[in-house]
Amino acid sequence: MTQSVKAVLALALFGAATWVAAMLSGQLIVLATGVPASSGILNGFVVPFLLVLGLRAVPHSWHVTLAFTVYGALAIPTVLLGPPGVHKLAVAFVAGVGADLVIRVIKGKLHHFSYILSFAVWALLLVVMARLAFDVDALQLPGKEKFVEAFPVMAAVFIVEAAIGAFLASNVFDRRSLAEHPSVERLQAWLNRKP
Repeated sequence: MTQSVKAVLALALFGAATWVAAMLSGQLIVLATGVPASSGILNGFVVPFLLVLGLRAVPHSWHVTLAFTVYGALAIPTVLLGPPGVHKLAVAFVAGVGADLVIRVIKGKLHHFSYILSFAVWALLLVVMARLAFDVDALQLPGKEKFVEAFPVMAAVFIVEAAIGAFLASNVFDRRSLAEHPSVERLQAWLNRKP
């Protein structure tokens, strides 16, 4: 197995693990509030935090795109990333590409800032696409009116939380020397092992 295939597999696992965490935390909020997309209140922080920890451990050119597209595929039947449907693959892919492009442009210059800005862009893209999905007349979801009413506040909170989650994860990775943690070292040794 080549290094690239191993990295894709590891990123897919990080995307799936992040989805599990988002389902556990976010669905509880949706059930409690009855507002679709209210899971973003918590997941705006949780998802970027977990993704950045995973992405820092697995170097790859399009790491957000790969991990978050897996997340999007798993989210298809749920209310994570908007109303249920196959469109979530495109939503996740576009948000991932947006984040990866920002990281590629500024990563070498301002490392932590690249994650803050990339996940703020990621969140902004998700907010715009969620609003477009909820504006489709064919979607008559319960709580849709509550969502539209709370949208401006939820959008602002989601974007700020995403930037904070990414910043904190990047700092935790560096300050706790997670790159030197035995589990990360084993993962990177597996990624770098020749077939």
